[in-house]
Amino acid sequence: MKLKQVSKIKVGLNSREVTKRNNNKYTAENLEEDLLTGYKIEGKKETTDDAITQAGDLIFSLMTKKAAIVSLKNSHMTLSQIYLKLTIDYKMIDPWFLCFILNESQNIDHQFHKIMEGTVSKRITKNNLEDIDIDFPDINIQKKIGAIYRLYLKQTKLTEKKNKLVKKFLFTSLEKIS
Repeated sequence: MKLKQVSKIKVGLNSREVTKRNNNKYTAENLEEDLLTGYKIEGKKETTDDAITQAGDLIFSLMTKKAAIVSLKNSHMTLSQIYLKLTIDYKMIDPWFLCFILNESQNIDHQFHKIMEGTVSKRITKNNLEDIDIDFPDINIQKKIGAIYRLYLKQTKLTEKKNKLVKKFLFTSLEKIS
């Protein structure tokens, strides 16, 4: 099934419009942070502004080809035109399952490589993303896969944090000894 059949995809604002809004701009760092935060959606509210993030929004970066669910920390930020906001029916599609498929599926990655546009720097467009074919299993299976993926990402973040703390402790201890 084509992604455009099950979602509404909106492009962020051009740089001039982002500057006019004069508020925080959503960045690649925010997307990565949101992905590793694993925000759990408790009940999605309708989006009032397609260019402003809300906790629970599914965002896709055209540059990195990564999808994430916006966390509370990164709500109310302005999306530039390198980001897409996907609106889906949460009763039919689990957002974390869709993130998993867009971020980790070899089939999707293969489709991206076939359709990327450009001569020097190849990237995908909104239309390219809309035309991606995805096989959606039953919603209960999607929820299980999405939950496992979300927990895996949270565990990855915790492991990275633990490793940094161990390194800091070890190096501080070694410095005191020498």
